[in-house]
Amino acid sequence: MQQDRGCASWALPVIGGGGAALVMLPGQAVVWLGEQLTILGGGVPPVWYGPVGSLVVVGLTALPLAGLAALAREPASRATLRAWLLACGVAACLAPVRALPAGASQAAMLAQALICLALA
Repeated sequence: MQQDRGCASWALPVIGGGGAALVMLPGQAVVWLGEQLTILGGGVPPVWYGPVGSLVVVGLTALPLAGLAALAREPASRATLRAWLLACGVAACLAPVRALPAGASQAAMLAQALICLALA
């Protein structure tokens, strides 16, 4: 017979995943919007703006996830939260690709592929 473990077994991963989405999506939208407004104003965004903005958003996403993962007692909850943390790590590794110019889509694809292969 399976033992009922209560809401703690699913609450932390749901809170973590929802929180990650609520930080990551608007955060990346703000970074993108900042770049676009600079371009619309006739300027050129600094090379560091995209990568640094992405790293800040990833850091703000990963910190609460790490705290929740430390609190989780259920193996399934810990594994789920660690998977979210791993996704933050991959996003951090891919952040420098945002420094490539807008017209360098093939170079960006190659850089992303090489980074992903190195992480695999």
